[in-house]
Amino acid sequence: MDKVTRLENFVLQEILNAPVSEDILFFDGKGFILNGNRFDAAETQNFIVSAESLTRNPVWKALLSEMKRIGYKKAVADSTEWEGVRFGKACLYIVDLLEKKAHEMATLKIK
Repeated sequence: MDKVTRLENFVLQEILNAPVSEDILFFDGKGFILNGNRFDAAETQNFIVSAESLTRNPVWKALLSEMKRIGYKKAVADSTEWEGVRFGKACLYIVDLLEKKAHEMATLKIK
């Protein structure tokens, strides 16, 4: 990693408390990689099974429904200005991302 990238990551991570590229979990077809560390086959399979369980979990489903309800309420009922509408839509966007990512992880196939 070059000096500029390290400095950028330091500012993002230490000062702004933001995620950096190494914090992102990704799947390369063979396994998951997080913080530069590759999960072994057993860890990868366990991660997929955990994601499957999560997507079927009634508590997870209830939390997502509640988050959607709050997002819609913020966007429509509670908003008196466009800023409130945008905030509600941002909440709904985050819920959508969570749902899609959990489903995506649960349906991964290892090559």
